[in-house]
Amino acid sequence: MVGRGVHCIAGFLVGLLWSSGSALAQSCPGQRDSFANVKIVQGTDAKLAHWPAQAVFRFKEPTAARATYFCGGAAIAPTWILTAAHCVGRIKRAGDGSYVNDDPRVAPQGWRAEVVLGRDDLEAVPAPQVYQVADIVIRQGYTSAFKGHDIALVKLRTSWNGRVAQLALSAEADPTDAWSYAAGFGALKNDQLVQWRRARNGEVISVASEKLQEVKLPLVPTERCRAQYHAKLPYKNVVIGPEQVCAGYEEGRKDSCQGDSGGPLVVYDQHGCPTQVGVVSWGDECAKANAYGVYTRVSAYRDWILRHVPEATRVEQRPVASAAIVDQHVALALKELDEMLTIAKGRVKVGVGIDNVVRLGGLFSFEVSSDVAGRLILLDVNVNGEVTQIFPNPYVTSDDARFIDSGKPVKIPDPSNRRYGNLTGFRAIEPIGRGRLIAMVVPREVAVVDVVEDPQRTTKGWAAEGAPASYVLNLFDRLIAAAKSRAPGNQHWAVGETAYEIVK
Repeated sequence: MVGRGVHCIAGFLVGLLWSSGSALAQSCPGQRDSFANVKIVQGTDAKLAHWPAQAVFRFKEPTAARATYFCGGAAIAPTWILTAAHCVGRIKRAGDGSYVNDDPRVAPQGWRAEVVLGRDDLEAVPAPQVYQVADIVIRQGYTSAFKGHDIALVKLRTSWNGRVAQLALSAEADPTDAWSYAAGFGALKNDQLVQWRRARNGEVISVASEKLQEVKLPLVPTERCRAQYHAKLPYKNVVIGPEQVCAGYEEGRKDSCQGDSGGPLVVYDQHGCPTQVGVVSWGDECAKANAYGVYTRVSAYRDWILRHVPEATRVEQRPVASAAIVDQHVALALKELDEMLTIAKGRVKVGVGIDNVVRLGGLFSFEVSSDVAGRLILLDVNVNGEVTQIFPNPYVTSDDARFIDSGKPVKIPDPSNRRYGNLTGFRAIEPIGRGRLIAMVVPREVAVVDVVEDPQRTTKGWAAEGAPASYVLNLFDRLIAAAKSRAPGNQHWAVGETAYEIVK
């Protein structure tokens, strides 16, 4: 909690104590034991254990060993796959009862539609993991991905005996701010040229990525996504509303891409258990700045899904983004920064109270010192997973005040800064416990100013971020990208953490 007021800004800095044993005590399909910074665009391998219900569609040449992979999906019952309507809209039923391609832009007409399950590597797909299509059900009203209703069900001729995805089938199960993940075998960059080649099992395959990839994305408010696309693509009359969910970064760089369509978008609860909230639908290219990915919202089609698949596993409550998950994501982002900025670690230090111990009800202040000069960013993450930006803050208005000089400590609040008024310190309130502060000093020219100095953030005082997942992921995305672009000239960076404790 963060108290508000001139004399009593309280309750920052709460501990991040958690037990990995209790956090992962529950068992579930796709339970995640790590939240690595991985991505589809640029490509990093995913673990099949994290995506046990992942499906991939292909068209197989009837009389030869050639196959082209084109879309993703998720098993939601032993004989049902959830995917996007635009993936299967051009598949037709042949005279022998099989389902075949009818779109020569994707593959030769007449190639058989098949579903592969239980694979994170398409180099050697055994016959038992290939399933034939028995039926295709496209949501009524679908005309194109841009117009919505981009969702479909594919029935298998034989049952899949593996794990199935659990679905968010009520509005109460949809998170409003979270880290989400998407996975697929799609392109690693926009408009990637896909070549035919011989796989290890002798098949000739065409696939953008033969290994399953995943990407971590912050969810984006629907209103922001809709306004952005209405401004960018007015001629397409796109539909983005309650039946869609958007995810992505302000600067792009990471995204799902061509070939990932139909695949799952999931969020995780406090046990590391995934819930599918979306289906990969469309976007303006891949990993493009100010072009979020648009996903079909699963909960919007609850009645339609259950009418066809009453046995689908459903989640009725919103997954809890616990402090454990927040802490893991922040720690991984800091680790990635540390790995790129080996000389930066520990070059900025934060002091809190007396010996980093603050007594409940007492006043305290921060003192930040850095070995390098640059832009100062100071964050707190509390026991509830809330993120508070401590610096810059609404009292820092001049350009010079946003920076720190080498060897010249900065006090927060600064009694010499009249804009702080009579604020001489922050009063510690419950809950008690251990916590940590994250301090970063970045070169003046690094463009994170619009992330950390958003007008809404710097006028509301010290309040927890309303969308901490989006804030943290976008901030570290920009910092990591800036560090990569300047390597090896990163001598002007500093990163540090400080543990403290609030006691009675």
